[in-house]
Amino acid sequence: SEQNQAHSEQAGDQIDDGDDQPRDAVLADEALPKDSNSIAIPLCSKVNGVRAYDKELCCYFCQRMFKHKIKRHLVSVHKSEPDILCILSKSKSDQKLLFSSLVHRGNFNHNVQVLELGTGLLIVGRRPKTPAKVDDYLPCIYCLAFYLGKDLYAHTSVCQHNSDVG
Repeated sequence: SEQNQAHSEQAGDQIDDGDDQPRDAVLADEALPKDSNSIAIPLCSKVNGVRAYDKELCCYFCQRMFKHKIKRHLVSVHKSEPDILCILSKSKSDQKLLFSSLVHRGNFNHNVQVLELGTGLLIVGRRPKTPAKVDDYLPCIYCLAFYLGKDLYAHTSVCQHNSDVG
C-alpha cells in the first residue's frame, strides 16, 4: 500500500514520464472494487487528522491526471496552445482565475467521459466526507465543477467564474 502510494505521488508529480497508459485508467482500477463496473467519487481524506492534499486533476489538453503542480504542467508542456498563450499574457491575478477555469474544463471533460463510459473516478469540486451517489452531482454553469445538487445554489452565488459575483 505504501509502495503504491509512493508510486502514485511520484507519477502525479512528473510532467512527462513517457508512459502511454492514461493515468486515470490506473486510478479507476485502484479505486473501484475489482468486480465492479461503476463510477466512484473519491472521499475527502486525512492523514493523522490533517487534510491530505491528494485530489486528482485532469489536464484539459492531454487528459493526464495530476495530484500536484498542474499549472506547471500546463505552462511547460502545453506552452504553445493558444489558451495558454492568452492566459500568460494577462496579469497574475487574472492568470489565477483563468488557470482555474482551464483546470475545471479538463475535469469536466474527464467527468463527461466517465459518465459516458459508466466507469471511473468522478472529479468533484468538493469531495464528500461520506459516500455519495453520482446522480446527486451536477456541474456549475459558470465553472463546470461538479457539486452536490443541494450545494449547487450556494456555490453558484459565490462562484468566482460568475461575472455577476463581486
